[in-house]
Amino acid sequence: MALTVEGFIEQFRLDTDDPELGGSDEDSLWSNDEIIRYVNLAQRAFAKESEVLLDRTTVVVTQYIVNALNSDVALNPLVIKIRRAKLLTTKRLIAIKTLEQVDSEFSSACDYGSTQTGSADWEDIVGTPEIGITNLEANVLRLVPIPALDDNLSLVVVRYPLVEILSDTDTLEIIDDKSQLAMLDYMKYLGYQKHDADIHSNNIADNFLANFKMKVNEVKHEFVRKHKPTGTVRYGGL
Repeated sequence: MALTVEGFIEQFRLDTDDPELGGSDEDSLWSNDEIIRYVNLAQRAFAKESEVLLDRTTVVVTQYIVNALNSDVALNPLVIKIRRAKLLTTKRLIAIKTLEQVDSEFSSACDYGSTQTGSADWEDIVGTPEIGITNLEANVLRLVPIPALDDNLSLVVVRYPLVEILSDTDTLEIIDDKSQLAMLDYMKYLGYQKHDADIHSNNIADNFLANFKMKVNEVKHEFVRKHKPTGTVRYGGL
């Protein structure tokens, strides 16, 4: 059964033997506010490492305006990774690449004496974008070439949870049991990193972090398996 934020607080206290005495957290090792913060950080960490929050419909993270002669598209900070990008007006798929890949490819075009667009300084080319660079600036997609016309950009993204967890009444996005068990491990990793002589333990924290990573890898592997494209035909026993 999926845990609510309140359920996470209760389970964290059970696992760490840190009950609320007399209905108050005043004498507890961790306050409820601290544990709620751990829930929020754990859900974000799980979303980032597992990449299970795929989104192609939430407008604020998937739909963007492209302005002519402006190569930078400001991305919502909730975007972790871009899986697919398409210009809607020109119906052009955008290849997502790193700065290093683009520099290398354009340099190779020059080395071979290409007269195509690729042989020019890619930062100055104007035309229909074909490439999106993701690591040139935080939360920015750099389009190459610089767009000559206005357009609309539609993305499929991996993202963080849409809502920050600030109270025990907030709603979680990560709700399956195995994923929430991983989140509990991350919460305890954070808990035992607390700068308090009665709590702090690097060894205990590191063990919970290792457990978190192991569970995340299991969830991620299962997620990839379930979403693997079907119908691939292999020959020669491969």
